[in-house]
Amino acid sequence: MKRIISLLLGFVIAFGCMTVAFASDGVKMDCPFIDVHGFMAVDLLADKDDPDSDVIWPPTTDDILSTVREVLPALSKFLITRDYDELSDAIIGPVNNLIGKANLGKNGEPVDNSGVYFVYPDKDRIKKDSALNFRYDWRLDPFETAEQLNDFIEYVCKCSGCSQVTLNCHSFGGIVTQTYYSRYGYKNRIKSICYNTTAIFGESYTGEMLSGNIVLNADALTAFLETKMGSQKYSKLLNGVLDIFNSAGITDDICALGNKLVEGLAPKVIPACIAPMFGGWLSIWAMCPDEYVEQDMKYIFDEVYGGDYASYAGLREKIIKYNTLIRPQKTKLLKEHNRQANLYVFSRYNFSSIPLVPSWRTMSDSVVDTKASSFGATCAEYESTLPDDVVAKNAGYINPDKTICAASCLFPDQTWFIRDMEHSEGSWDLDTLMFDLLYHKGQATVKTFKEHPQFLKWSSEDDSVTPDTDGSAKAENFFDRLFGKYLDFLAYLRSVYEKIFKNNRG
Repeated sequence: MKRIISLLLGFVIAFGCMTVAFASDGVKMDCPFIDVHGFMAVDLLADKDDPDSDVIWPPTTDDILSTVREVLPALSKFLITRDYDELSDAIIGPVNNLIGKANLGKNGEPVDNSGVYFVYPDKDRIKKDSALNFRYDWRLDPFETAEQLNDFIEYVCKCSGCSQVTLNCHSFGGIVTQTYYSRYGYKNRIKSICYNTTAIFGESYTGEMLSGNIVLNADALTAFLETKMGSQKYSKLLNGVLDIFNSAGITDDICALGNKLVEGLAPKVIPACIAPMFGGWLSIWAMCPDEYVEQDMKYIFDEVYGGDYASYAGLREKIIKYNTLIRPQKTKLLKEHNRQANLYVFSRYNFSSIPLVPSWRTMSDSVVDTKASSFGATCAEYESTLPDDVVAKNAGYINPDKTICAASCLFPDQTWFIRDMEHSEGSWDLDTLMFDLLYHKGQATVKTFKEHPQFLKWSSEDDSVTPDTDGSAKAENFFDRLFGKYLDFLAYLRSVYEKIFKNNRG
């Protein structure tokens, strides 16, 4: 059972959403704008037709605390008995009560009319300069959501009197939009589109986790936590503490305990709680990279579900439909879309991936791989730089810190990179650039706006997006060097500790 590792941890911490600020001031809009949000961006309701019904996702703080209180007695007993089966049996019920309401049925359809409440705006309120939100159930089959998007676009065009709209699609919204385009795109409804850090080509950690390939790693965990603390008031102090813990081996010990606990619980908890949720959401399967699909299908349906294809026939049929009709056509569809409309790509970088998979060093925006969201950029691993020969051959497409080469992108002159901006962050400055591009006359490029070249950097302090001219290197002062020596000393103490006491560990 060593390969059956928890899928829950990474998905809960990794996914985020972004809300567009509709920064349209000063831009002449000649047709409506529609925002197509990403995964987990809106609440799931117990009854999608009743806006006052209970929220079934995300869980509330009170619900989480209640679940913890319910599980604590069993966990306390486990510290004495070390009986994983008994602990598993005790937590399955409370965990399912917490998250199971968001599960889809075995055919990949909502249960008990759950979903997202979305009512079209009154037709009199839709004008050619309207900025609108398209809301949908992000668990569902992309084909179903694409049909809903088509209906909404047709409604907006009819109400506004415009024949076209512009689209911003974020994260999973890119998959929805591409699926829409595969069915309806040739009606010339899309004037311009921004693929905003989208997951069309998948996320490597999603593919790894769906096949049970999880490795808790101290360096990965430290890097991830330092990223999350980057904008906090005392981030330097907190990051220093994290580095000390890592150098002293404390983080290693925590990861070892975590791996052991998850491995012990996995045989019962994965099939009973985790797989029915994440393995049952069609959106998760669509975000799985092509190279992982076959092994992931085998893991979930053969290992976790024991080859019970009959019970999950409806779910498998929908997964296979996407794998057959969209996966092989993704690049072709994007190229065709580029010929039919003005197309722009935003990609973010300078973060590691989640700390639960072997590929944690993949350059990302903390969720989606930068290579994937940029449609093919050559990226160095996190905290590394590109080889000298790549930099030399592609001088015009290299960022200042030599971690990104845009020359290999599908649309190298229509792709912008934003350093230090996470997947879920929103920015008025970036939205302003997006609107400038979407309503530009003709196809703009990275050379169209001097204030917004190909490589940009985001500042969380003033929410500015400015040209990236200095890379990410930081000057080392006396205190930095002193702290480095302190870390070296801690590492030395750790090595002495292991030599003396390693053989006495239980």
